[in-house]
Amino acid sequence: MQIRKGLYHITGAAWGSLGEAYCLTHSEGYVLIDMGSPGALKNILENMDYWGIDASKVTHVLITHGHDDHVGDAYYFKNLGAKIVVGASDAPMLEAGNLGIDSPCTNHKMPPCKPDILIEKDCKLTIGNLEFEILSTPGHTNGTLLYLVNYNSELILFGGDMFNVFGKWGEDVLTGWKGDLSYSSEKMVNSFARLYKMNYKPDLVLCGHGIPRFGRDVEVIRQAYAFCIKNDR
Repeated sequence: MQIRKGLYHITGAAWGSLGEAYCLTHSEGYVLIDMGSPGALKNILENMDYWGIDASKVTHVLITHGHDDHVGDAYYFKNLGAKIVVGASDAPMLEAGNLGIDSPCTNHKMPPCKPDILIEKDCKLTIGNLEFEILSTPGHTNGTLLYLVNYNSELILFGGDMFNVFGKWGEDVLTGWKGDLSYSSEKMVNSFARLYKMNYKPDLVLCGHGIPRFGRDVEVIRQAYAFCIKNDR
């Protein structure tokens, strides 16, 4: 579905699949943010076709973290020539196609995919006419990333599973799954503290699960940080 002109929701719970994924138009093609679960590719390609989005013109796939419900179909676009961007600490999960040899969560599997760009710290990445600000926010996983971009005069935050928005009217802002071996409540709290001090006021928040949240006055980051310090320490 189209969220804004040039911004699309291409898979997730609305299609009966775990893990939300998004597509942004830029001057040289398209960039995808997260890739849903293995098996969601049919939904993704059908939605892209509906909106006239040529899969071969996807230049980059931005991964928020290395779990199967967020990287499940990255391999397909890698094979078409897209560059895969991921936090350096999460790259081994993509390459192995699982959460690691020591993880007991053996049901979490995805097609292996070798990333092209490894992010180790906060940085900026220019893709066509878009400049993404990438924040390293370990906690949910050691390589968790947030992506911010100014798009058509709005600041959009792609939050992955650092936090998710649920509820009848978007009132429940919760932190994500804690089953990753690298999950750290201490790192999570520190990442939230740093993010909160940065004082971003996004116009639109799109996370790895749940619903989109519009409006810079809703203070989603503050709500997520408050939930974290109350429940995750």
